[in-house]
Amino acid sequence: METPLFTMRYGIPLPPQGATAQREGCKQAEQALWRAYHETEKILASLPSSILIVNGEHQIIYANAVASHHFGFENCPLVGHSLFEVLPIPPDQWNRLTVDVPSSGSPAGHPLHDGEFETHKRVYQYRLFPVALYGADEAQTGLVISDITEQKQLQDQLIQAEKLSSIGTLVSGMAHEINNPMYGILAMAEIILEETDPEKIKEYAHDIVEYSKHVAAVVRSFACYARPASGDQKMEIDLNERLIEALKMVARNPQFGDIKVVKDFAALPPLWVRRSEIDQVFVNLISNAAQAMAGHGCLTLTTRLDTDRIAASVSDTGSGIPKANLTRIFDPFFTTKDPGVGTGLGLSIVFKIVSKYEGTVSVDSEEGKGATFTVHLPVMKLGRKEAHDGVP
Repeated sequence: METPLFTMRYGIPLPPQGATAQREGCKQAEQALWRAYHETEKILASLPSSILIVNGEHQIIYANAVASHHFGFENCPLVGHSLFEVLPIPPDQWNRLTVDVPSSGSPAGHPLHDGEFETHKRVYQYRLFPVALYGADEAQTGLVISDITEQKQLQDQLIQAEKLSSIGTLVSGMAHEINNPMYGILAMAEIILEETDPEKIKEYAHDIVEYSKHVAAVVRSFACYARPASGDQKMEIDLNERLIEALKMVARNPQFGDIKVVKDFAALPPLWVRRSEIDQVFVNLISNAAQAMAGHGCLTLTTRLDTDRIAASVSDTGSGIPKANLTRIFDPFFTTKDPGVGTGLGLSIVFKIVSKYEGTVSVDSEEGKGATFTVHLPVMKLGRKEAHDGVP
């Protein structure tokens, strides 16, 4: 006779016959259930991640011991508190995240949503999934919350390392941009030393001021790009403006050569992002396009509005990407460049930054005809700023 799984695991016998035997069987079943309960609690308490279950009224109905420790509730129960007292997630954002929870409460094969938030100087990643509890009239939502502070720091260091590696390419262009006005400043200063006409001295001094402003603007744009993104604050940005600034930085390099630039920009609503991160995305894509054309060809920058998402494309007429490489180009350390040229991290970091803002990046290429990289990012709507504040 086959023994039921629950009987094998917890030692609950098959229902006995007779009143005395039934009472003994119920007692054994109750003991087995308590063992199962305590074993489950021990397992959940030993997990390194916080686990919460939230009902339809946003009330926490279950929290493991790690969750109480993570969120500073060691001395009082976390159960019964509103989710919004614990997590820095605005109610409207939570409602958007959980709108796909099945009304039946049937488990999903994959988490409904991944995201990050920062609190008490720690960075946490959360994963949402539907929970079907016995006897519940509606589906609850489960969260698995993991502390990824150290992992995030390592990722930031990798991003900064890749950024610094590209600075070497940009420096020669910056030096050229600074040298020309510096020669002008020197020439004007030498003329002023011998000039006696006050009007001409004033004119030359004005030229020096203009040259100096140009130098300051070049240095400022370079410094903004070079600084770590972790020290940058999110703000409203105009993507068209950032594309133009990214193009200026890359075009300063003499290797940009005679590349023709075509800009096809649409009127766009703002994005709510870190400017230095978006600059890094498009400096990387434009640099790759320029390198693929080796100083000759056509670079096309296009923006458009697709419903609630902004699309920005960087197209080149270079050598294109072999079909066999298209599925690997966003992998860390994958590169088709010669040894010592680049780190192989550029496109993987582009992918990581864009994904962090709930965006996507795709590539369309035909070998020998060029490539087009397209970035989609969500626009900043009313209330979107608060929702995006949860993105580190």
